[in-house]
Amino acid sequence: MSKIWQKDDKSQLNRDWFDRFTTREDRSYDQYLITYDLLGNLAQAAILKQAGIYSQQEYDAVSQALKRYYRSWEMGEFQLEEHDEDVHSCVERHLIADCGEAGKRIHTGRSRNDQVATDVRLFLKHRMRELVGSWIRIFQVMGELGERYEGVFFAGMTHTQPAMPSSVDAWAAGWQDLMLADMRSVLGVYREVDRSPLGSAAGYGVPYFGLERGLAADLMGFSEVQWPVTAVQPGRGVLEKRVVDALGYAALTFNRLAADVILFVNPAFGYLRLSEDQTSGSSIMPQKRNPDAWELIRATYHRFSGISAELSSVGANLTSGYHRDLQVSKRAVMDAVFAAEELATAVERALRGVDVDVEACERSLTAEVFATHEANKLVSQGMPFREAYRLAAKMVSDAKVLVHDELKSSYLIKGSPGIMAKSSQSNQIGEILNWFETESTKQENKLHTLLH
Repeated sequence: MSKIWQKDDKSQLNRDWFDRFTTREDRSYDQYLITYDLLGNLAQAAILKQAGIYSQQEYDAVSQALKRYYRSWEMGEFQLEEHDEDVHSCVERHLIADCGEAGKRIHTGRSRNDQVATDVRLFLKHRMRELVGSWIRIFQVMGELGERYEGVFFAGMTHTQPAMPSSVDAWAAGWQDLMLADMRSVLGVYREVDRSPLGSAAGYGVPYFGLERGLAADLMGFSEVQWPVTAVQPGRGVLEKRVVDALGYAALTFNRLAADVILFVNPAFGYLRLSEDQTSGSSIMPQKRNPDAWELIRATYHRFSGISAELSSVGANLTSGYHRDLQVSKRAVMDAVFAAEELATAVERALRGVDVDVEACERSLTAEVFATHEANKLVSQGMPFREAYRLAAKMVSDAKVLVHDELKSSYLIKGSPGIMAKSSQSNQIGEILNWFETESTKQENKLHTLLH
């Protein structure tokens, strides 16, 4: 079958190797972009009608066909076929078959370059919102763990050595705070993704046709238009890297959380216990319960580092305008999204199976953990800190082990172990939850309007 870019029969050569090399990977990822390409085509048809390129009858035929394809896709019936070069040529092929000349005109005023940029941004917007929703649930599960064991103290560590008392609620709140920062990072990148590139064509705009880019953006649910047409193609790879880096921040938070869990379930510490569904045994050692899920959670972060490194270099040294090199940015960012979704599911399920061994936590509070308490107590009585530090160092084994109420009352500032600043975090997660619900409703309404 001829390609949409072929100009004459001279192009009909034995190009099997070329097609395999340039489109096979592209086609497999485009299966995930079908729905977004259909939405982009619906917006394209609307602006072609407004510009007088489509009559009302032609527009009705094209838009109804696209809506049929969407319903068919929902039932799992509209898919790319082996001879389709990509999702764009697949949809256009169907439109030409069903709508004739009107189908041939759907590509007026656009390029596959702005089509793929539009599809990827619609994909990213949807999946990033869903990820934020998943992270909100993880945040809530972590909060529930902290509340359930509020005021349960254990020995916090530096250099993996006993340091000072911490508490389960303080430990949980610390990870929640990092998750809030991760969510804010995604919200910041989302604003950049939420700019419609449709109408930039191959990077130099569309002469002679006054196509309403703003209308197309609004129909698809974009908040803005990326007006400088010359920015769209040089931004490919860069925008994707921003997304991957934002996802990577969350993966790094989960990586560090996993390191804690893996250490804390070690029998030498025993602060935490894991449910049976997230551990495995050994093929030779009958006693083993390995924290496999958390080890893989820890390992997943490195995938984002690798993808980010690839995106850092793919656009380097390229002049402005489109280059085929940029094709790999689609696969890279989609792989990162899929990994982030799988990771979020694993973290939530594994975290729900984490429990605290209160007795093990209490046993960890040995005299050495209270050395800093002893030094600060001497300072509160008037001794210079350096003298108090040296004196406390000499009497580490004799430091007073504080019981629960004494320990809790020793901290005076909220945010310390045993006295978490819950209202601050509640306000912050409330703002993110409000954004998530508002943006999700907005996009659902736009989708409903476009499809009905």
